[in-house]
Amino acid sequence: MTTSSVSGYLAKSQPLPSLRPASTPRPDYDTVLELFAKQVALHGEALAVSAGDCSLTYSQLDKYSNKVARCLNALSVRPDVPVGLSVERSAAFIIGALGILKSGGCYLPLDPNYPIDRIRFMLDDASVPVLITRNPASEWLHTGAEASRYRVPRNSRTCERHRRRRTLST
Repeated sequence: MTTSSVSGYLAKSQPLPSLRPASTPRPDYDTVLELFAKQVALHGEALAVSAGDCSLTYSQLDKYSNKVARCLNALSVRPDVPVGLSVERSAAFIIGALGILKSGGCYLPLDPNYPIDRIRFMLDDASVPVLITRNPASEWLHTGAEASRYRVPRNSRTCERHRRRRTLST
């Protein structure tokens, strides 16, 4: 399909034809979580993540992300609740992201190297009620609002829950 034919469709307010051939079968799974569950079932003991000195199998990754999901559900994370994820690129990031998705929430990735004002703006703009971080001094991230925080220890392959609900301020 050429650019001019696409423009013609848009000008006439007609839907674009499917780019997938009609003969292509639709897979029976849709989501990242369903794809991940399939990998856990098929290759549970295979290496899923290797980052630095941390290596996790699909089964371990599933177990740890389920733990995070249960903790988030205990904090009332439900579908469409944003959860901040301020962890460097690591196995902990993958565990956190999967745990957030399993809890039904949506994750807001926050690079710990962003300027402080940028992180504060993103947290406030998204009304993030829960933050997953490795930074023990993360109180400065929130500017108000009651928040819950989980800390991912640097020397552990699992997420450790810190049950601390408090108002965080600048």
